[in-house]
Amino acid sequence: IETWAFEYIEVTGDITIGEPSAGETLTIQSNVFSRAEVDGKVNLPAGIGSMTYDSFSGLVHGGLTMTASETSKYYFQNGLFIERGDEGAKTVVAIDPLLDQIEIPSDVTAIGNSAFASLETEISGGLTIPANVKSIGSYAFAYLNAAGPLVLNEGLESIGGEAFYDCEGFTSVTIPASVTSIGSYAFEDCIGLTEAVLSEGMTSISNNMFDGCTALESVTIPSTVTSIGSSAFRNCSSLESELNLPAGLTSLGSSAFYGCSSMTGTITIPAGITTLNTSVFQGCSSLTGALEIPASVTTIYSNVFNGCSGITSVVFNDGLEYIDSYAFANMTGVTGTLAIPTTVERIYAGVFMNSTFTGFSAPAGGTTGSTSYVYVVENDMLIQNYTNNNTRTVIAFPAGLASDSVTIPNDIGVIGEGAFSGNSGITGDLRIPESVLTIGSEAFANCIGVDRFIIPGRTWSNVYDDAFMNINIAQDVEGTVTPIEHTPTDSSIETVFNASQFERSATPMDGKWFNYDYINSYSSP
Repeated sequence: IETWAFEYIEVTGDITIGEPSAGETLTIQSNVFSRAEVDGKVNLPAGIGSMTYDSFSGLVHGGLTMTASETSKYYFQNGLFIERGDEGAKTVVAIDPLLDQIEIPSDVTAIGNSAFASLETEISGGLTIPANVKSIGSYAFAYLNAAGPLVLNEGLESIGGEAFYDCEGFTSVTIPASVTSIGSYAFEDCIGLTEAVLSEGMTSISNNMFDGCTALESVTIPSTVTSIGSSAFRNCSSLESELNLPAGLTSLGSSAFYGCSSMTGTITIPAGITTLNTSVFQGCSSLTGALEIPASVTTIYSNVFNGCSGITSVVFNDGLEYIDSYAFANMTGVTGTLAIPTTVERIYAGVFMNSTFTGFSAPAGGTTGSTSYVYVVENDMLIQNYTNNNTRTVIAFPAGLASDSVTIPNDIGVIGEGAFSGNSGITGDLRIPESVLTIGSEAFANCIGVDRFIIPGRTWSNVYDDAFMNINIAQDVEGTVTPIEHTPTDSSIETVFNASQFERSATPMDGKWFNYDYINSYSSP
């Protein structure tokens, strides 16, 4: 029977499909009965040789039957179409779309891919998978509306990708120790799930396993886990469990705990971790205490600890080589001096923006991890010396350091992204030297204590988006000029220049005054 064969038909009586001819079988393709309405019964023959999970999807009927046979490939029990296989295998492959209760027979050994995906009714009492079931296929119960606990019995070995995707009604689940394989997104967006128990013996937590389970409050990571996949617990914003990373953990995927804003405890990074991937702990604002990056870690990618506002101190160790953009941004509870190890090869833009460190330190003579990028601390500023062209960039000034005499060195060429951002304790005049050609985005954002910015009379190459956002200078200063060109949507250019908050230098450069060019870019120095 071809796809869409009975789509939208309306029948007042029964539909009976006869047995196929001797030696033949009947194939029922996908969506054969899509949105069909049959007041009576739909009677199916025993001789069906092939069907799909959605063969009966959308069918409204007065009853669904199938001729019983001990030798047929499929049989119908408890509203489930079950396929007989070799060595006693029995797999649920499709369902009656009007099921209001799921009772899987105890002799079923597998749930096929998307088997329950066509179910549109609400199921009460949760769901129990019998102990004889060894595997649950991909999408098997995706979008199932079943309120209550999900019971997975010991004996289950594999759970396919997205097997329980967007099952909003499940309230709890225990993954038995017998499970050795779980596909990606297995429980993603199960927004009613409040408790997940992972059994000892589990070695990996798959990508996006509990991603978007916003009501999840409790989960314990077994000590046997060696790998946590990307986005495994992303946006589990109600997760109140104390973070406890297993000592044997060797892989921690990007965004693994992104947005877990209620997760408590301190971060202890296991010695087997060499890379901290993007956004692993971003937004984990309830994590507290001291953070030490072990010597095993060589690379910290972007946003790893961005927004971890409860962390109070950070310690680096020799061995660290790369720190990517925003890795330690918006850590508003941190204090103390951050020491940059000698092994560091590269620190990228905005890495410490809005984080309230009170100082930076670097080895005498600068870092030695790279011959091209050398990091030093001058006038309390972390400065990058790019030796290939002698460009010097201010990477960061401590946002927690108050000062009325900030002096930017006269050979600085670039003020990096977010370099002074969030420092409300800088007061008095802040002079930008004539050597500066480029100012990164949000470089001086929220520097609300500065009384006056003193700007050189020269052309800047680039001024990036929101470079002077939310500064708070009340008085007018003579000599300021609205820039020749600017983008109307850029609040920083409009606010800073049109409010006359700058003083020009005494002499022009190349006969030009204040020709500040605005460049809207996706990146910033």
